[in-house]
Amino acid sequence: MFKTTAAENVGISREIIRKYREKYMENIKVCTLDDNNYPLRLREIENPPEKLYYKGHLPKDDVPAVAIIGARDCSEYGTYVANAFGEALASYGVNIISGMARGIDGISQVGAIRAGGRTYGVLGSGVDVCYPVKNLQLYKDIQKNGGVLSIFPPGSKPERYHFPMRNRIVAALADLILVVEAREKSGTSITVELAMGMGKEVYAVPGRLTDRLSDGCNRLIKEGAGVALSPEDVLRELSLIWEIKHPNNDKLNYNLINKLETGQGVKDEGVLKYMDTLPKSVEEIHMLRLKKEPDATLQETLTQIVLRCSTGDACQVGSGYFYKVLR
Repeated sequence: MFKTTAAENVGISREIIRKYREKYMENIKVCTLDDNNYPLRLREIENPPEKLYYKGHLPKDDVPAVAIIGARDCSEYGTYVANAFGEALASYGVNIISGMARGIDGISQVGAIRAGGRTYGVLGSGVDVCYPVKNLQLYKDIQKNGGVLSIFPPGSKPERYHFPMRNRIVAALADLILVVEAREKSGTSITVELAMGMGKEVYAVPGRLTDRLSDGCNRLIKEGAGVALSPEDVLRELSLIWEIKHPNNDKLNYNLINKLETGQGVKDEGVLKYMDTLPKSVEEIHMLRLKKEPDATLQETLTQIVLRCSTGDACQVGSGYFYKVLR
């Protein structure tokens, strides 16, 4: 067996780092305030960044955009909702803006890509630094379906103080901010405050009163934020914003938007078909569902039931028992 010296190991490590840098430094572009393709939404804010570094493309001014943000340590409910909203909004041609962070941010962007839409990741590092590393595949996919951008020069590490500045760009690039899950005090609240200071509309997905991950969303709603029970709620508000800002642009026409039910499309009532006005356990509901949908998983059934509870179509009683609400 051949052994390497310490000096040789250092040389090997440097070579690996060099190859990594060469790979991720490829195709980095720079846009300045003087360039015609500098995003108009950024020009409109106070003290816009002098430079934007990006890989892929910059978001276009004539396409509506929604920033989907929320908790990194999100719940199954948050995961389901973020994915469903990202996918549904992107399918209607809405650009999804987020920070490519783990949790709500990245999940919504995965949903947008799955729908064949465009999404843009604003990084708290240089555009050649993928952070978090576990989102490497998403980092690559975003460049094919939109772009990653940063106000920090290539090679910049994801320092803690970078993220409030990153959040400011996320807010600026969106026409509307959607909060899916957030604790009472979090980085999400910083983005919301920045967005409100820019005059942006803020919507939040409600959650259970006992769920600490929903404290931030429920507080926002209490203080006047819009309630997002389905992608349609967001699209309705976005269409009004768009009509005022771009009266001659038909990229988003609410008259063409069908009634959406999160994650279920417009074809049927989903898991409610298997529920009754008398309480049933999740297992009982799932067994009924399996007769029609043999590939369904118990976790999917539970997630959909929880979502229906948040919209008022179902209700929980006791521990793990649910019933359908008649309207």
